[in-house]
Amino acid sequence: MPSSPPTAPPSKPGADPTVVTQWIAETQARRVKAEADLRAATRGPTACMSQDEIARIVRSISDLTTVVQKS
Repeated sequence: MPSSPPTAPPSKPGADPTVVTQWIAETQARRVKAEADLRAATRGPTACMSQDEIARIVRSISDLTTVVQKS
């Protein structure tokens, strides 16, 4: 599924915090997906994730949860 290119967040003072928060969450989600896609493409279907990779994904999800809660 092709995604639209990322757009820059508003950099002007007084930017809508909801829009900025949504942009950050979307960008982080795209990054997590891209990293997972890259791992799958380079390792093949039978490879397992390392503990560090799992921990990194859990931290990313936690970060997204925090961003959404603050919005």
